[in-house]
Amino acid sequence: MIDLEISMRARFEEIAARQSGIIKLGGSIGIMDDHLKQWIARFDGAVELLPEMPDSECEQGLLDGACDFAVITDPCDQPELLHGVPISRDSHFLWVNRENPLARRDALRVEDLEGEVIMSVNADYHNGPALLDLISEAGVDCRVVFTSEMIKVYEFALANRGLGLTGRSHVDAIGSSRLVGLPFAQLPLCVSLYYRADRELSETEGRFVAHMGAYRAAGA
Repeated sequence: MIDLEISMRARFEEIAARQSGIIKLGGSIGIMDDHLKQWIARFDGAVELLPEMPDSECEQGLLDGACDFAVITDPCDQPELLHGVPISRDSHFLWVNRENPLARRDALRVEDLEGEVIMSVNADYHNGPALLDLISEAGVDCRVVFTSEMIKVYEFALANRGLGLTGRSHVDAIGSSRLVGLPFAQLPLCVSLYYRADRELSETEGRFVAHMGAYRAAGA
């Protein structure tokens, strides 16, 4: 009975929130860059941006009703419960200190990571396991360490302690004469707008999904 009451209360809160017309939008850490936020701001409806959180927490927020939609790094952990609409496709980048010989390259491949230390954000970031799998399959001897903040990844590379795994938005946003951001095409960085698969979209929500789906086509 207690579980039923909690479920009903959550459902009533969800209905009340939808009637308010405000869309609660979550986002994975480091994904909601200025370009995407500007695109969201162009939507002709009220959107509340929630604090950024790891991919797994975004997914749980969708299932719990804490957010209506979430911008999450692909692939989703629970595709049977969540529906995704692709909004961007790119590759990861690696921050390289200019004192590192790799900084002379135009791009990096997994073989170039031999003997290096790579820092990335949390291990529960969707592409953390993908990075480890890529390194393992290539038989490359390198070490991967994780941190909770992207700024620490930047500082790690800046101090020439190793390479920092990041996205294009961070490379563009944080400039330094001591670092270069090189494409790492073997590790894709794909992002989608997710919502619960059993969610019946309102008219406003349907327009929001269409608006976000047009982000990539618009070259935003």
